[in-house]
Amino acid sequence: MVPDRETPTKATHGDPEELQAFAESTQKPEKKSVAQQLVQLAFDCYDLGVDTDDKPFAVRKGGHVTRPLKGGKRALRKELGGLFYRTTGRTASQNALAEAMEVLEHEATEGEPRELSLRIARPNDHEIYVDLGDQTERVVHITPEGWQILDGDADVPVLFRRSALTLPLPTPEPDGDLDQLHLSPRRGPPGIGFRRSSEFKKGRDSWREARSMARGITQAGRMPVQRT
Repeated sequence: MVPDRETPTKATHGDPEELQAFAESTQKPEKKSVAQQLVQLAFDCYDLGVDTDDKPFAVRKGGHVTRPLKGGKRALRKELGGLFYRTTGRTASQNALAEAMEVLEHEATEGEPRELSLRIARPNDHEIYVDLGDQTERVVHITPEGWQILDGDADVPVLFRRSALTLPLPTPEPDGDLDQLHLSPRRGPPGIGFRRSSEFKKGRDSWREARSMARGITQAGRMPVQRT
């Protein structure tokens, strides 16, 4: 006597969605390489682009300070390696990071070039943005009505780049006086924290440039002194 064939399970006779679910349940998920995980992590946390010199950059989602993909302590490669470790508890090899950077560099070139500003940006005749250069990516927004400090997640219509010489600026205070920013940090207001006189001078000059630009957009011809 020939034994009866096994009765097929319901999954093999179900609708297309059930069949797809059954097929997926019988297959082991493909394991992603570390390089692929790094690429996905970058896509999740950053936006990519190129500047007007065709140099690729990355910017934190919701942020406005770019970083180059490779080279230097502010590069995405170094930042991504640390983020991968904090997320997974594992370290990424140099080969995996190199492979990921090649993919990200290609993806960055897909968009239109973006203009990046160093320290000061003027997107129109009525606004100025100043990058304070700190780790939280704060900026100062200046208009004819006044000025305010925006945090790193604020909606800012410009993108900044930073160089190795971009250092934190003193936080502006209402009714402040730029003439009090002396060349020597010892003579300046406490808490400014510039390490060398040359760095202090660069910070003072940046604020003077911002004040000069602000004079052009204020109706009274004076630097706004009140926060909005």
